Amino acid sequence: TRDHSLVEEYRRQGLLSADQVQTHPLRHVLSRAVGPDPEVESEACTLALEQNDRLLLCTDGLTKMLTDAEIGKIMVQTEDVQAGCAELVAAANRRGGDDNVTVVLVLWRC
Repeated sequence: TRDHSLVEEYRRQGLLSADQVQTHPLRHVLSRAVGPDPEVESEACTLALEQNDRLLLCTDGLTKMLTDAEIGKIMVQTEDVQAGCAELVAAANRRGGDDNVTVVLVLWRC
């Protein structure tokens, strides 16, 4: 899925640049969340996974601290998914860890 924050919505609409999103004072304001409303608008997609593919589920506490390339590098360099999760969280914290970091890494075995 994509980031459901107010400033990310503004970026997608062309109102803010990617650089502006990183430091905007409203960057933690959510545009969609579980809990405040009785109905939840979910987002779903279908993926074709192959043997040994890895699927990452994470919060923006990770993606705000590390680039996609950095995340991908850690994911492929770490054999064990539990060690991969620990390294992703540690890397985000080394960058300042200014938000909660939640990571789930799944190794697809069919």
